[in-house]
Amino acid sequence: VEEGKRENLEITLPALRDPLEVTVLDDEGHALELAEVSVLSLDPTSPLRTTAFSDSRGKVEIGDARGLSLQLSAQAPGFARQAVTVSANDTRTAIELKLVRGALVTGRVTALRGRRGVQGALVSLSFQGLHKTATTNQDGEYRMADVPLGPVKLHVSHPDYAEADASAMVENP
Repeated sequence: VEEGKRENLEITLPALRDPLEVTVLDDEGHALELAEVSVLSLDPTSPLRTTAFSDSRGKVEIGDARGLSLQLSAQAPGFARQAVTVSANDTRTAIELKLVRGALVTGRVTALRGRRGVQGALVSLSFQGLHKTATTNQDGEYRMADVPLGPVKLHVSHPDYAEADASAMVENP
């Protein structure tokens, strides 16, 4: 546009996409109220990032989401986080996420052949593509809640010690 002149530009926005309904249930099929549902678009040309909480029926409606590649995750106190990926060509109008009860994982990081706890060690636990971290207390102890049952990988680091990795199985007590 030349200086001092005006030009009209017409911008046409695309129509809104249909909403996607997400239902969050416990492992017995009961609705979970106030479960946190996070949605992230995997399509860089269609940004969408939102978090909502389920109602008394366990439902959340995510506007303008159908037809996008999405990463959905749900979590609630006492339950392990569940994450799923939905492809852009998925024709479902509703997604159901079942959360399983989580376990409490505790442990102790030690030095000197297990006699002295290491304070301030960072313990990272990986499972199903998700991560949790904890820092050890003055006795070298750590706690992580709502970890799903099954195989996990642990990584421990501290600036004064060598790093360590381990695999473990989280089971019902």
